[in-house]
Amino acid sequence: MTDPGQKISAALADRDHRAEIVERLYDVAVDPIRLEELLDIWEVRAAPLRVGAVDRAIPLEDPEIEAHVARATVFLDRLE
Repeated sequence: MTDPGQKISAALADRDHRAEIVERLYDVAVDPIRLEELLDIWEVRAAPLRVGAVDRAIPLEDPEIEAHVARATVFLDRLE
């Protein structure tokens, strides 16, 4: 159970789910045609965080995921 004073965020998401997103992110960096697969997984994992009123949504802030997105972006930028 979480502490009522603790800020809930996507960083508390299951490690396996986060690892799956990171894996798909790098799949896209290597093969951009796989973007749809990443988006499908992202939606499955992020949708539960958006249930209810906007002011009650759980923030999608996750420094670990953000760092991986930044790295993958370097690869994608090279393809342009």
